[in-house]
Amino acid sequence: MSEPDSEFINILNAGTGGDTAFLRAGAKPLPDELPILGLSDIVLFPGMVAPLLVESAQSIKLIDDVVGGDRFVGLVLQTKPEVQEPKPDELWSHGCAGRVLKMLKFPDNTVRILVEGLRRFQVKEFVAQEPYLRAKIALLEDLAEDSVELAALARNASQLFQQIISLSPALSDQVKVTSLSQESPAKLADLIAANLNLDLQERQRHLEITSVKERLGRLLPLLQRELEVLTLGTKIQKEVTTSMSKSQRDFFLREQIRAIQRELGETDTATADANALREALDKAQLPPDARKIADKELERLQQTPPAVAEYSITRNYLDWLANLPWSKSTEDKLDLDEAARLLDEQHYGLKKVKDRLIEFLAVIKLKRQLKGPILCLVGPPGVGKTSLGKSVAEALGRKFARISLGGMRD
Repeated sequence: MSEPDSEFINILNAGTGGDTAFLRAGAKPLPDELPILGLSDIVLFPGMVAPLLVESAQSIKLIDDVVGGDRFVGLVLQTKPEVQEPKPDELWSHGCAGRVLKMLKFPDNTVRILVEGLRRFQVKEFVAQEPYLRAKIALLEDLAEDSVELAALARNASQLFQQIISLSPALSDQVKVTSLSQESPAKLADLIAANLNLDLQERQRHLEITSVKERLGRLLPLLQRELEVLTLGTKIQKEVTTSMSKSQRDFFLREQIRAIQRELGETDTATADANALREALDKAQLPPDARKIADKELERLQQTPPAVAEYSITRNYLDWLANLPWSKSTEDKLDLDEAARLLDEQHYGLKKVKDRLIEFLAVIKLKRQLKGPILCLVGPPGVGKTSLGKSVAEALGRKFARISLGGMRD
């Protein structure tokens, strides 16, 4: 039977009917010796209430004894999170004294507890390791001197934290209300540290600091950085959402236009252009490498809306590719005497140039499989560069094509 001032909490058990336990909630002072429970993935701060999962047999034994006694327990972060039953040298030197509020036992032999952080402490020495760790502790007081600087630090930290809460979906309205109503700089600092996105080592360092001014001073740059990250993330998310919304709207509109055109027996511009260009490319008989590039550009054209400037650029490029004489050729007439006659007939002088052209044609005639060098005729306008090229083309029986460089002409 419980005492009149006891708090009644039902403890679930795998057995039939369940068991009931009574947790005494008398306001007793913290002892100078506590059972120590190692934490693998959380740092508990004073004033913080957190659920914990207990799995190892040693820790479950500890919780059973704590629940049957004064409910006080020392909660210390492990240096090696993967260890189930840590040794004294695998724990940090500072922790938080807590009180077990509730305990639930589950059929899989695990225990879930709800603990409330009470006071910071430093481990003086471990006095027992069996059946679980026990240690003598020294409770730590918050060093908070009333000053204008401390008030300014607390106000700045609170304002930054409010902005973070408004941007972060992970923080509840309850945290916002609690932080707004918090008048103690020490409790405000712990509240921020408990809810800010910090790694375990940074949280542990915050727990070990007794100076409230130093705690707030360390938090300010962390708060500023978190605010910048959240602000940038929100901006990026808005831009992505806007871009996606516009793209989706354009897609649906294009699909509606295509559906209407299909009903009317019409074909949309993009599809018509793509079909016409594909037919022209087929007729042009491009080499495999060139056709691979053309097909890639054709696919890009089909995915580009006609209203976009890139559409016309890609279309003109494909049209140019299709109009190149890929499969057209002429048979060379390598008659050196006829070539010399044409050059002499159409050009007076220029002996060195004409001799070089005849020499060039002679090499081609002798070595048909050998790719000859590219001849470059240099000279001011009007000396006969273009007409010499026409004469060579006529001598070979080839078509003459004039391609200006960068749009420049003589």
